[in-house]
Amino acid sequence: MAMTSSKSNPGFCVFTIVSKNYLHFARTLMASVRANAPADTHLVVCLCDRPEGLDLSEEIFDVIQIEELPIPEISKFIFQYTMLELNTAIKPFVIATLFDRGGYDKVIYFDPDIRIYSSLREMFGLLDQYNVLLTPHLTDWLDDGHHPNELAILQSGTYNLGYVGLKRSEETQKMVTWWQSKLLRDCIVDIPRGLFVDQKWMDMVPGMYEGVHIYRHPGWNVAYWNIKHRKVVRTPRGYSVNGRPLVFFHYSGISVDGKTFSKHQDRFTMGNLQRVVQELVKSYVQELGENGGKEMSRLGYAFGRFPDGTVIPDIARNIYREVRDELDDRMEDMLGLVGTQAFKQYINSPAVIAGRSSPLVTRLMYKLYSIRPDIQYAFPDVFGVHSLDYAHWFVANAADQAQMPETFTEPVCEALGKMKVKKYVSATGREGLVRRLCRFALSRLYRVAWNFRGVARRFVKYETRHRLHAWLIRQAFETRGSIDTEIKANPRPSNEWVKGLNVVGYLQAESGVGESARSTLRAAKACGIKVSAIDFRTGNVSRMEEKIAENLGCQQEFGINLFHINADQMPIARNELGYGFFEEHYNIGYWAWELPEFPDGWQGSLELLDEVWVPSNFCQKAISQKSHVPVLRIPHCINLSVPEEIGRRELGLPEEGFLFCSIMDVLSVPERKNPIALLEAYRQAFGSRPRNIYFVLKIINVNNRPEIMRVIQGYMENDPSIIMMDQYLSRPDLNALLNAVDCYVSLHRSEGFGLCLAEAMSLGKPVIATGWSGNMDFMDQWNSFSVRYSLGAIQEDLGPYKRRQIWADPDLEHAAEHMQLVARDRNIARQIGDRAKEHMCREYSPMRVGRLIAERIALIASGFAEQA
Repeated sequence: MAMTSSKSNPGFCVFTIVSKNYLHFARTLMASVRANAPADTHLVVCLCDRPEGLDLSEEIFDVIQIEELPIPEISKFIFQYTMLELNTAIKPFVIATLFDRGGYDKVIYFDPDIRIYSSLREMFGLLDQYNVLLTPHLTDWLDDGHHPNELAILQSGTYNLGYVGLKRSEETQKMVTWWQSKLLRDCIVDIPRGLFVDQKWMDMVPGMYEGVHIYRHPGWNVAYWNIKHRKVVRTPRGYSVNGRPLVFFHYSGISVDGKTFSKHQDRFTMGNLQRVVQELVKSYVQELGENGGKEMSRLGYAFGRFPDGTVIPDIARNIYREVRDELDDRMEDMLGLVGTQAFKQYINSPAVIAGRSSPLVTRLMYKLYSIRPDIQYAFPDVFGVHSLDYAHWFVANAADQAQMPETFTEPVCEALGKMKVKKYVSATGREGLVRRLCRFALSRLYRVAWNFRGVARRFVKYETRHRLHAWLIRQAFETRGSIDTEIKANPRPSNEWVKGLNVVGYLQAESGVGESARSTLRAAKACGIKVSAIDFRTGNVSRMEEKIAENLGCQQEFGINLFHINADQMPIARNELGYGFFEEHYNIGYWAWELPEFPDGWQGSLELLDEVWVPSNFCQKAISQKSHVPVLRIPHCINLSVPEEIGRRELGLPEEGFLFCSIMDVLSVPERKNPIALLEAYRQAFGSRPRNIYFVLKIINVNNRPEIMRVIQGYMENDPSIIMMDQYLSRPDLNALLNAVDCYVSLHRSEGFGLCLAEAMSLGKPVIATGWSGNMDFMDQWNSFSVRYSLGAIQEDLGPYKRRQIWADPDLEHAAEHMQLVARDRNIARQIGDRAKEHMCREYSPMRVGRLIAERIALIASGFAEQA
C-alpha cells in the first residue's frame, strides 16, 4: 500500500489483520464496513502472510504486507510467534503506520471475524471526545458452570481486543508506542504468566493513559462471551440488542459449516441459541462462502514452514523466543535457509538442564516434556532412568500429538539405534508375547484417551486426567530395560564427592529469595567451600538482571544439593530438574516462612529433602513443628559494597534534609509489608508537609496491585515530602540508596528474616521496625528501635497467607515516636547505628556464616563416610 500524506487522505480508516486462510473473513467484514461507515472511510487489510497465489487488485480495500511494517529485527519477530500470536502482535505497528504514514485522524480495528450491521457514525463521533475506545468482555455475571466463566475471561483479558478505536493524539501515540514495546517479545499465550496475546496488556491502559473510554453499548461486540446477557431481536429497521441497534457481531470461533456457534465455549449449541442469532449465524456463514471461504481456508501460511518446507512446531517458536538473544550469528535471519537450518540443529541437539543431559533427549523434546504434566508424571527422571522410555514415546506420538515433523524425530531414532539395551524381559516365548500384546492394547487405549481428552475435560478432574494418561504411557512405553551407555544412575556418594554444594536457585532474581541464594555463594566463597552455581528460573517472575561472580549453569558436581527455592515451588523444581537430580544426593531446602504456622499443603515438599536450612529462629520454630527432617538455622550473611560515586544527587533524592526509607516488592504481598501503615505513621510523626524531612518509598511491581498504588498516590498528593521510587535498581544503586538515607523503617506484619533491615543496619543506619518475627534475631534494644505490636488473626486469604493465621499489627503511635526521636536527636540515632553496624559485621559476616555451612557439610560428609 502506498501511503500518502494526511492532506490527501480521508480522516477515517478501518482496518483488520489476516493471514491468507482468513481472507474471506476480511472480505465479509470490509463489505459490511463499506455499507455502514461514512463514504470517505478508507479500508485497509494488513496481510500477516505473503501474497503468493493471490490477486488482490480487485479488492475493495488496500493491502499492507507485514514485511512493510517498521518492526525491528522483523525476521526474528515473525519466527518467534505462532500464527495467532503474530496476527495480534503486529496490531500496534499497523496502527502506528496508519497514523504516521497514512495520516489518518481516526483509526478503528475490527477482528476479521466481525460483521457490521448498522451505522458506525456514532463510533467515529465518540472519537471526537476520547483517545481510545474499548469494549468489555462482560457487563454481567457469568458463573453458571460453563466455559468460559469469569475466571477464564479474567485470564484472557478484561477488554476484547477484537475491537479498538483510536484518535490520533499525543496521548494515543504514547500508548501505541508502549503497546509496541510489550508486543515485541510478549504477545504470547501463557496463562500461568498472566499473558494472553495482546489482550492482557490492554488491561493496564485505562489506568495509564488519559481519554480511554469503556463503551458498554449492548450492540457493540456481541459474541459468545456475552450473548447470555444480550437479547437479539429483528425489527423493521434492522436488528436490535436489548432495545438498542446491533452495531457489530463478533463470530469468534465459528465453524466454517455453521454447525458450531463457537469452538471456544460450551454454553451454547446452535440448537439452544436464540432463533434470531441462529439466523445471523446462518446468513454470515453463507456470506463467508460467497467470499471464497472454501478456497481461502485451504491456503497455506507462508511463515508456517521452514524454507525447506518443514512445518515449524509451535514449541520450536517458544524455544526460539526464550533463547534468541543467546544464539550465534548464523541465526540472524530466521526467514532464510542458513538461519533456520542452524536453529534446527540447535533444537535437535541434547538438552542440558541444571547440568544434566541425555543423548536421547533433545532441546525440542525437553520443551515438550516441560509443558506436558502427563509426560512428566510418566517419566519423572527424563535425563536418567526414564530417558529411553520417553524417547520411545516421543518417536511414536510426537507427530500426532505435537504436529512434530520427521526432521525432529529422526535424530532420536538414530540415537536409539546406537543404544545397547539390556532387556530384563525376554522378547520371545509366551511371557514376551503376552507382554507385547498388552503393550499394544494399552498403546491403543492411550491413543483413544488422547483423542477424546476434550470430552473428558468436562467430567474428569485435571489431576486425575494427567495421572491416568501417565499410567497408560508408562504401561505402553516402559522398556523394562537399561541402557549400557553413559546414561547411568548417579554413583553412591563418596566422602570427597560430598565436600561441595550444588547451589540451585533464582541466582539472578532481583528479589529476597534471589539475594538469599547469593548470600550462600558469598559465604561459601569466604570459607573456600566448593560450589557449583545452577541458575533455576522456572516459576519466578522477578526481573533477572542481578550480576554474580560465579559461572552459571554449571554441572551438578557435588553430592549436596542446596535449593534456594521456596517450599511451594519445590514440586516444580522436581519436575523441571528430574528425579535423577535428587536421587543419591543429600538434598537441602533453604526456606523462609513469615508466619508461626507452616502450611500443611507444603509438607509434601519435605519428602524431597534430607534437611531444611532457615535464616532465623522464627522460621526454624514454624517449620520444625511440621517437619520430619532436621531444620537448622543458617542465617544470611550481610556484606554490602557501596559505590562512592553514587549519592543522593545521582539517585534523584533531596541533597539536604533527613531521609527515612523503606524498600518492598508488591509480589511479597503488600498487606504483609504494610506500606500504608508506614505512610500513616510518618504523617502522625510530622504532619502532611514537614520541612527538611522526607520519606523515600522504594517499591516495585506496583502494577500487580493498582488499588494499593492508588492509596499511596493519595498520600503523595497531599504530602510532597513522600518520594516514591517504583523502578528496579541495580544492586550498586540499591546499596547506594541504603547508604544515602538516614533511617530505615519497616512496619511489617511479619518477616522470615528481614534482609533490607539487616543490610541497613550493616551500613550503620538506625532501624525502626516491628518488634516481631525473623528480624528479632539481630535487633535488640541497644542496636535498633523495636515497635510495639499486637498479634491478630488474618481476616482473609492473602496470597500464601491464609485466613486465621496470626501476624502482627504494629503500633503506629509508637512508630511515630521513634521517627520523631531519630529525626530530632542525631546523636542517639548515630549511636544506635554504630552498634547495629558492629553487631551485623561481627555476627553476620560471610566468614562467620561460611564457617557454619562448612561445619554442616563436614558433618554430612562424615555421615556418608560411615555409611560407606
